[in-house]
Amino acid sequence: MISPPLGVYVPIEDGKLKRLQKSRKRRLPIGAMTQQILDLHVNPSDETIRVGLLTVRFFITGDNSSGSIAAFELTVPGAQRLLAPAHSHDHYEETIYGIDGALTWTVDGKQIEVGPGQALCIPRGAIHRFDNNGSRDVKALCVITPAAIGPQYFREAAE
Repeated sequence: MISPPLGVYVPIEDGKLKRLQKSRKRRLPIGAMTQQILDLHVNPSDETIRVGLLTVRFFITGDNSSGSIAAFELTVPGAQRLLAPAHSHDHYEETIYGIDGALTWTVDGKQIEVGPGQALCIPRGAIHRFDNNGSRDVKALCVITPAAIGPQYFREAAE
């Protein structure tokens, strides 16, 4: 059963309502939210890294999201395969959202094509890889949750 959020009225008996009280444990220090809002801006990372023929453009890193997500755009030229072997991640999920063109992902031996407007969540531990089997370049948004890797991982891979 899901509990209603605090500060919401819930029915009790005879049609009466009871307001759930806010917990003192959840209160933030005065100004904590204001500080976070003041630091917001679009694409706080905005770094592009070339890894072989692939291009990785980071928008948000763990440093920008308190470690909750990393988000980057992946560009794969036409008729290109991922140079690295199939791999898995034990510490994070990888969600792919197709922007332009289609990538063929092989996840635990099953081929799945992800095109524009489609999303695929690769769970922790799933062995996966991708290929661009088409003739045109592909763009996809990749979201890592939590943000276990960031630009440094790709900078090192590019060397």
